[in-house]
Amino acid sequence: MKASDHVEDIGLSVRATNALYAANVVTVAQLISLSVADLRRIKGLGRKSAAEIAEVLAGGGWYLDNTRALDRIDTILGSLGKQHALCVLAEARGRVLERE
Repeated sequence: MKASDHVEDIGLSVRATNALYAANVVTVAQLISLSVADLRRIKGLGRKSAAEIAEVLAGGGWYLDNTRALDRIDTILGSLGKQHALCVLAEARGRVLERE
């Protein structure tokens, strides 16, 4: 799945696709700029549709609201102090490598 792909081509339900198009969300790039809360504010998208969208995106290696999530991580790690933050990152990296 590429950022330039249209939402109609990524395997979403007709309901989810139509609601996204009505909200002028046409591409994966536009979709991943949204948070789950943003999705739920779109008319016709509820909790189940938001979960469906998140699942389809994750299957293609994309996640909702990447930028804001990374900013939150930076803020949290910044408040820990350098040494502690490095320990947290090393532990998280180990967990990710174990899954691969």
